[in-house]
Amino acid sequence: MKRFRAPTLAGPVGLSFALAGYSAAVIVARAFVSLIAHCTQSCPAIRIEGFHLHHFYYGLGLVLLSVAALSLVENIRSRWDVALVLGIGTGLMIDEVGLLFLGAQYWGQASLIPVLAFGLLLALGLAYALRVRGTSGFLSLDVSDLMTILSVLLAVAGFLYFARPVRTAITAFSAASWVIAVFLMGYYGRKHILRILRGQLST
Repeated sequence: MKRFRAPTLAGPVGLSFALAGYSAAVIVARAFVSLIAHCTQSCPAIRIEGFHLHHFYYGLGLVLLSVAALSLVENIRSRWDVALVLGIGTGLMIDEVGLLFLGAQYWGQASLIPVLAFGLLLALGLAYALRVRGTSGFLSLDVSDLMTILSVLLAVAGFLYFARPVRTAITAFSAASWVIAVFLMGYYGRKHILRILRGQLST
């Protein structure tokens, strides 16, 4: 039976993946909101009984799942992967903290401060972890690990495909992001998953 453990980000590598996921989520979310700012019909907003489901709630779901996974998984590569997803979820959440809880405009300074502050906190945490634990963890990464992470980040960027009104360049970029993400995940992700299943570098 699996024992719960304290959810940690697995050192400097995990923190770097979390920072990458956080940055990608914030950039894509801000770009998406900017693109749909002039939407007048068929706008990509999900409502449940009139309630607007902000991307904060998608992020909350990812964060809860990630924290649960970090409490259970033991393989270090699995923990790195989960750290990436946790960063994405956190980015989606923090991006709307000012709007939903501080009463600020989405593009106002009060809304941007939590985004920048949390990003800086992650960066400082990574710098501290590198100073204390060094860069040895990064030597364990290979091409399949890095390409798998890249595929996830490209998949996140691909969600700009749903931005309205339709812009040809954005649609082409998003579609290309998804195509490349599928290729990378299919080729390199398979190797990455096999290494995890074989229990390499388990802790």
